[in-house]
Amino acid sequence: MSILNHYIVKEIVKVFATLMVSLISLFYIVDFFEKIDNFINAGISIPRIVVYFAFKLPFVAAQMIPICLLLAVIIAFGLMNRHNELIAFRINGVSIIHLLKPVLAVGGVFGIALFMISEAVVPVTISKANRIWLEEVNKKSVSTSKKRNIWIKEKRKIIHIEHYNPTQKTIFRVVVYEFDHTFNLVRRVDASKGVFKEEGWVLFDVMEQKYNASTGIYDVMLHGQAPEFMDLRAEDLTRVVKGSEEMGFTELVGYIHQVEDEGYDATPYWVDLHAKAAFPFICLLMSLIGTGIAAKIRPKESLPIIIAAAIGIAFLYWTGYGLFLSLGYGEVLPPLVAAWTANAVFLFFGIFLLAIAD
Repeated sequence: MSILNHYIVKEIVKVFATLMVSLISLFYIVDFFEKIDNFINAGISIPRIVVYFAFKLPFVAAQMIPICLLLAVIIAFGLMNRHNELIAFRINGVSIIHLLKPVLAVGGVFGIALFMISEAVVPVTISKANRIWLEEVNKKSVSTSKKRNIWIKEKRKIIHIEHYNPTQKTIFRVVVYEFDHTFNLVRRVDASKGVFKEEGWVLFDVMEQKYNASTGIYDVMLHGQAPEFMDLRAEDLTRVVKGSEEMGFTELVGYIHQVEDEGYDATPYWVDLHAKAAFPFICLLMSLIGTGIAAKIRPKESLPIIIAAAIGIAFLYWTGYGLFLSLGYGEVLPPLVAAWTANAVFLFFGIFLLAIAD
């Protein structure tokens, strides 16, 4: 590596580290004050709170890496520009393509790191964090199997859910067992599916069996649809069910085939699978766009304004990325197209910025 490339890499990494520490600290401050009431009400000890936030760290870091990399490239070049270093580079015949090489190298390294974190670390730690939140903070007893059979124990109810689709907030093959204070079964509800709405869960194709004390038998009632009170929100089930971010690439492929073999729609998981492959490339895209923006900076231009513009571009990327994934979940776009479209659009945008750079 040449002296110039080494210098550029060092400056970008230095700024990147500072941004990561700052943004993660800010995130934790906000997240802590949002959840402090829940921790206090649940009687969670301080060491356990620290463990919960520690388990969330890899997931938070993975989300912060792309935006921090974009800002690091712009700030590093902006500081060089303030000291007239970029002008000196150009006078000595250093082209924007030459400056791009070490930046893309950094982006490639961070992209690989992001993929490894997302594959090897996040699935384990975010699962543990969700468990703490559900079982210790929300006080729900939950058991899941590899087939995602979910068992939930409430005060006088035991609920079995065979499958949950988090995108549609829909549960399938639901059985609710309700007991009296002596733990005798007084009611059983079987439903083909249930949908979470603002007022709670609504079950469909319901067969309700209710114990009749006077006859000593269970009365059977059939309903096309009926509301069912369960002290369980869709957000809770999302934490219970092992989400795509809690599975590695190979495990997710196996789960998709399992879901399809059982007759359920696996489209959301196909989208997530392709997104797992597409997401790490965001580091290269942010490096490319950051270099293109930095190449347009002039000595008299305000660096804070440039940084604000970069944050706006990052926001547009995340908005577009989320929009295209939603179109994939809704089967408007094929999963492969939904996962990669935002990357393709911003790749052309980054190339355009470099093409118009003086």
